[in-house]
Amino acid sequence: MKNAGNLINDAKAQWNRVKTEIEKLNVQLSLGSSEAKETFEREWKKFSGFLDEQSQHLRRHSHWVSKLLEELKQRTVELKTLLKQATPENEHEFTNRREDLLRTMYELEFIIDQLYPALGDEEKHTISTFRIKMEVYRTRFIITSLHELASLDAQVSQLTYKADELLTWLEHDSDSVKEKIQRFSKGIGTSFDHMKQAFGELFK
Repeated sequence: MKNAGNLINDAKAQWNRVKTEIEKLNVQLSLGSSEAKETFEREWKKFSGFLDEQSQHLRRHSHWVSKLLEELKQRTVELKTLLKQATPENEHEFTNRREDLLRTMYELEFIIDQLYPALGDEEKHTISTFRIKMEVYRTRFIITSLHELASLDAQVSQLTYKADELLTWLEHDSDSVKEKIQRFSKGIGTSFDHMKQAFGELFK
């Protein structure tokens, strides 16, 4: 799966290639080529199909990324809340806490696995450093008893710090990924309408 930037770059490259072909056809039309109209109509059909497909793909991708980012945010907040809770008073409370923490971390792992391929290099770095701290904490936590929980204070502190970094990114920088896809999808649709109208005039 490609990240948002690659998807947009691929769409732009295809868009520019087809635009070049259509511009050549426009020259042929002005020179009175008898085959130009037929060729243009064939190319225009391919171009229209490409634009429709890209628009739908970008909208789906934007919705999918937005949903995963929101889930990542919710689970990260949940993890922070669990990490900040007071030390359990007995084994029963500790068992319940362990189950809640492990479930939340496994859910975060799944979300990150799904989201990771759609991210750019800088975004992958942010999410990877969080994931590493989470894995270190989880590995230690699984083998730690209730009476040894204090030995994990350093890991809890590091994981909480990375969770805050991730939430800061989710609050600010991740919006640009969604907005970039939405702006491009809207822009390519507008360009399509303008080109359709312009070329339609040629055959009146």
